[in-house]
Amino acid sequence: MKIYTKYSCGNKVFKVQQQFKTEFIKCNFCGGVKTIKGKDGSVAPCPTCHGHGGANVTLGKEWMIAGTMTIGEVRFSYTGKSGGLDPDSIFSNYGPQDEKYEEAYMCYETGIGNGSIHHVNTLFPTEETAYAECKKRNKP
Repeated sequence: MKIYTKYSCGNKVFKVQQQFKTEFIKCNFCGGVKTIKGKDGSVAPCPTCHGHGGANVTLGKEWMIAGTMTIGEVRFSYTGKSGGLDPDSIFSNYGPQDEKYEEAYMCYETGIGNGSIHHVNTLFPTEETAYAECKKRNKP
């Protein structure tokens, strides 16, 4: 059996994942200037936004490029198709199964061996292909 994987150790990849999209909304009271001016000419923090000029509002989740990573470990699993064993045998828990191929990676930036596992469908070889995939996944 020959095993071919999409990436090898040392390859640079672009990770895409769903993240919360936020937008900064200016304060309606102070217009985003963070302060208000009193009749006497004194300046005080805006009582509505507490001197922040507005607030970040969460607009929902969106697919985005999470960053560049370096492959440090390749994980591969293959399960062959099987009709299962004789149901009257002592191995009655071994039933029919479909062929299954799984490919995953660990990256230096998120830990090798005990870090995050990145599935092949979330990693892309170039920023352009990662961006195109994000656009595709974000379509309603």
